[in-house]
Amino acid sequence: MSKKITIEIGKNYIKILEGTVNKKILISKVFEIESDDDFIRDDSRVEEDILYKLLGEGIVNNNFSKNNVTIVLSGIANILIREMVIPALSPDKTYSLLKFEAKQSFPVNVENFVVDYKQLSFFKEGKTKKQHILMVAVPKKIIEGIINVSERLHLRVKKIDLESNALWRVVSRERGTLKEETATENTFMIVNLMRYYVTVVICKGEKLLLAKTFPFYQLERIFRSEDMSEEVLFTYYGYMLSEVVENVAKFYEFFKIRRHANETLSNIYLTGELCKKMDMRELMKARINSNAIYLENLNVIDTANSLEELNQCSIVTAIGGLLT
Repeated sequence: MSKKITIEIGKNYIKILEGTVNKKILISKVFEIESDDDFIRDDSRVEEDILYKLLGEGIVNNNFSKNNVTIVLSGIANILIREMVIPALSPDKTYSLLKFEAKQSFPVNVENFVVDYKQLSFFKEGKTKKQHILMVAVPKKIIEGIINVSERLHLRVKKIDLESNALWRVVSRERGTLKEETATENTFMIVNLMRYYVTVVICKGEKLLLAKTFPFYQLERIFRSEDMSEEVLFTYYGYMLSEVVENVAKFYEFFKIRRHANETLSNIYLTGELCKKMDMRELMKARINSNAIYLENLNVIDTANSLEELNQCSIVTAIGGLLT
């Protein structure tokens, strides 16, 4: 088994994991560093010198390999995702059509974005064969900045991936270890609650259907709650909890409007740095009418041979990067 490296990059933090993947995931090394200055600015560009310095120090000082690297972009609200149904075409013609459709669907200049897609399914509508796809657009300057820094550091990057994909891979693999989950094409939701954002991913069986990142910069105060008085924390906690749950619920309602009116969630998986600090299980169940559970004590992790005392909720996105 060859070692894999995941580098999760947020606006002002980096998490690096080293591990191997066989029947289970073995995590041999974890490193995290945070910057006082954002190195991803305005969800659209990279401050390359800041990222180069921090990432270089993290890799060199902790003796991480520069080979077999997957980079995962996290917490970027300016990543656009749309479900679409289009005629079944060759890959080249599909991509050309999507470039045209993106100009109609996204309220931005698509020339500033890298557009890609994932096929979800094929089906027939009358005599016409169609494909159900998930179109994704990522700011071009972010991709270019990440590539430039990777080349300066001589990283052998095999893939630049998105947080939503990484989360989906972890949960899909975990559900595959649970016998009761394998028989049906259940729809489920993942809520990744991080220090300044919340990412919501909706999946059905082995397919990622929709994802969105909501910026919540006020969550930073709860992330650093040791610096707050109990009275202030209690007041702030209740307000933020309601705000987060309401945004998640509205996103789910939006999902149901878009061709999924009859879908119900089998589970809501809660994860991220703040999922234990902000217990939203009961409120989420009341608002969305679905069972909400923590994504922890993962069966897919080789806990016997991995590092002790892993905070799985904190590094679940980076774990997903190892599964590419």
